[in-house]
Amino acid sequence: MEFTLKEEIIDKQNLIIASIGIIQVVVKNIIRCS
Repeated sequence: MEFTLKEEIIDKQNLIIASIGIIQVVVKNIIRCS
């Protein structure tokens, strides 16, 4: 049970990191266009 719980937490962290990366790319593209 503890192992799967840790895996879920890691998956959520990876998802958050990926989302932040995507947001940064989008923001950079918006800054370049404007």
